Amino acid sequence: MPSEKWLKGKQIGIMREAEKSAFLSSQIHEYGGTPLFFPLIKVSLAESREAYEKIRSLDRYDWVVFTSSNGVKFFFEHLNKWQRIWPEHVKAAAVGPSTARTLAEYGVKADSVPESFSGANMASTLKKEAHGKKILFPKGNLAPQLLKEELQGITDVDEWIVYNTAASDTVLDGVEEMDSLVFMSPSAVSVFAEKKPFLSFDWSKPVFCIGPSTAIQAKKAGFLQVRAPEEYTQEGIFHSICRYYKEE
Repeated sequence: MPSEKWLKGKQIGIMREAEKSAFLSSQIHEYGGTPLFFPLIKVSLAESREAYEKIRSLDRYDWVVFTSSNGVKFFFEHLNKWQRIWPEHVKAAAVGPSTARTLAEYGVKADSVPESFSGANMASTLKKEAHGKKILFPKGNLAPQLLKEELQGITDVDEWIVYNTAASDTVLDGVEEMDSLVFMSPSAVSVFAEKKPFLSFDWSKPVFCIGPSTAIQAKKAGFLQVRAPEEYTQEGIFHSICRYYKEE
């Protein structure tokens, strides 16, 4: 048990399911804080005629690029549905270590993981590693088109929506009492912002975001203290939270 209880008495609202925030939750507890969970979004398999065509033509791609663990999960759900296996010649790219670990759970090693975990850095890496190659990009329906735009004219990128993101039915009871909030996706920020007229939340409270795209969305939503860690992981967010309250 650490002697530094920097989070003692702090209630931290995590806008995600508890089972997907195990590391962050345990660390907040260990340092004296109380994590509470408000899963704002739900994801589901995107059914479409396009799925069969993408799976059937998987062999013609050189790379498959994943920017989230959900992208990995639902890609393989489609793959299993059509009883296909990962082609040996196809390389995989993951936006960060968490996505790479999810890939490994399906028996696929990430051939490329950028040193700094963001879509922009992934695009920069792929400009070198996949120049002139054909890329398949499984994504959610609300994912930005940054990757395709960044690689335009350098590689051939086919986007494929493998899952849908929608607002959940979560009620934000008690969220006004949180000392700070944690957002793990731009979509979660957008859903929270839609509830703004019904909340008496203090928008000057600190908000911790998983990465730059989520932070940008948080600023657009009206949060006044937005912080994003240098390392876009749960561990990075935890260190950012500790630094903030240590200096408070």
